[in-house]
Amino acid sequence: MTAGLQRRSRARVDETVARIPGHAGYVTEHLASFYNKEAVRYLGVLLEYAGSFFTLGATYRGSYGAVTRTPGADSTGCWEAASGLGRCYVPYPYDFQTREYTSAFGLHGALRWRRLELRTEWIRAINADRLGGTTLPEAYVMPYDFRERRLTGKTRLSYLAPTGFWGALEFNLEDRNVRGPRQAGTINLPFRRNFPDQVVPFNRRFTLLLGYRRPALELTVGVSYDQDGDLYSGWGIPSQWRSKPARFDGGFFRLQLTWP
Repeated sequence: MTAGLQRRSRARVDETVARIPGHAGYVTEHLASFYNKEAVRYLGVLLEYAGSFFTLGATYRGSYGAVTRTPGADSTGCWEAASGLGRCYVPYPYDFQTREYTSAFGLHGALRWRRLELRTEWIRAINADRLGGTTLPEAYVMPYDFRERRLTGKTRLSYLAPTGFWGALEFNLEDRNVRGPRQAGTINLPFRRNFPDQVVPFNRRFTLLLGYRRPALELTVGVSYDQDGDLYSGWGIPSQWRSKPARFDGGFFRLQLTWP
């Protein structure tokens, strides 16, 4: 078990936003003052029982982070900081807060019989990411309140050998249920406008792995068969959208060498 708590911290920041040269080498710095308030918490728990032929376990992982940024009280005023250097406060343009948290519960297990091994892991998570305030940074289009329930799973059946050939068949799944207000037929449209490539309904694929192992060498090749029916292909440089669902959309090759 591991846990952590960071007490709320408050820091004042004077950010230099411009340096304006003047006569005879004189420079005036423009400072924007703001306050940052931050808080962080996390918790992790692992319970596991290992037997001769099987392993069973459960996990929990939770995290929370918050940042609040507000303009400083000094919005105007100039003074002589040093010979040839002046400083002036200018209004800080942003006033916002963000909150992120994750709560995830998982189950995992393994079963071994001779050279066969079955491993599985499933995680159910609740994720949230919220951004709001009177004035947002320019990088964000609009405030959002993103919430989702995510199910992630992986199951692998392997034939293992100390040396020689080995193989495995793996199934990977990620289902995402995005929640929040529906606008123009789209759930949580503000978040999708800020992060257009971050949300897909689900990912499902089978991966076949074949390998050859020696004491100082291991070679692995694999190919994935896509089950989610999307139109995005991993083949080619660059990857691209296709006119029909991409099935064999991923492959890899790995060579590992070890020596004393």
